[in-house]
Amino acid sequence: MSSKLVSIRGYKKFHATVDGEIFFINRFNEIHKPDIKQLDDGSLAVMCFQDPNKVMQSVHRLVAIAFLGCTARHGVYHVNKIKSDNRVENLIVRLLPKYQGKGVKTQNPIEYKPKVGIHKIRKQVNIEQVKEVKLLLAKGVHIPEISRRMGIPENYLRAIKYRKVYADIYY
Repeated sequence: MSSKLVSIRGYKKFHATVDGEIFFINRFNEIHKPDIKQLDDGSLAVMCFQDPNKVMQSVHRLVAIAFLGCTARHGVYHVNKIKSDNRVENLIVRLLPKYQGKGVKTQNPIEYKPKVGIHKIRKQVNIEQVKEVKLLLAKGVHIPEISRRMGIPENYLRAIKYRKVYADIYY
């Protein structure tokens, strides 16, 4: 285990790393890797506890919940199309069409609509800064701290974090 463990919201005692690994902490506070099953489509899944039930959850979704702010309203997709590659930089989170608003008929995922003007962010934040921001976010540094360090407004950092802009840039 080379990366820092980050707890997975809603899944007691389960943690993820930026490398896409899942761990759980047993009642004796020992860290273990759970049994991971490969599904028919090639993705990986693990049996975990979501209060109060046991559920089978995909590893890529658990990693996205821990690092990318994924909710039930989001789809999680692999950038390189390899479904067993669950590293944070290989995952992209998109809002599902049924949550985009009334009258959406398409079944393809649709990107977030940015509230912050993309042109403003692209003028003030260069690609190297975006890579550094994404790396700091993956390491667990909070947005206010990154804003203080780099002098970038917090709303710009949120737009980068939730892939409203620079979704194609990885650290």
